[in-house]
Amino acid sequence: MMLNSNKPVFFKNYGSSFFNELENLMEGSTASFSEIAGSSFQPKCDIGENEDYFFISMDVPGVKKEDIKVETRNNKLLVSGSRLRKVAVDDAQLSYTEKKYGKFQREFSLPGTIDFDQIEASFEDGVLSIVMHKTDLAKGRTIDISDKAGGILNKVLNSKKDKKQ
Repeated sequence: MMLNSNKPVFFKNYGSSFFNELENLMEGSTASFSEIAGSSFQPKCDIGENEDYFFISMDVPGVKKEDIKVETRNNKLLVSGSRLRKVAVDDAQLSYTEKKYGKFQREFSLPGTIDFDQIEASFEDGVLSIVMHKTDLAKGRTIDISDKAGGILNKVLNSKKDKKQ
């Protein structure tokens, strides 16, 4: 039961000064509490790397794959989308909610060691996984050390000797 469309009964009857202040904030407003508080859905993520790639694992519960966009622009990875509010019972009005909804965008600066043609994304059970392969230069390599100067090094050293003579 609602006293009016803006204030749930729970807030009216509780009697706490916090809820009285909250009621004053909401007075005459059609905005939800999360809109007044300035909060919206912001997916949480884990970021890591190994020798071959960087990865991001992002929790996006309640978001469909079709509602997520992954793109690169100006050495940044952009992940955007939206999480829509769903009410479980037809024509039900919420008295209280802790869930967050709305549009989201996460932006990650990428190092120059990413192979932009080798970025992959997958989605399963509300988790978006992004793998960004490193370039061969980023992986590094071990340089063999020979016993004596040979090959191109020998040619460089000998050409310097020839110029001095």
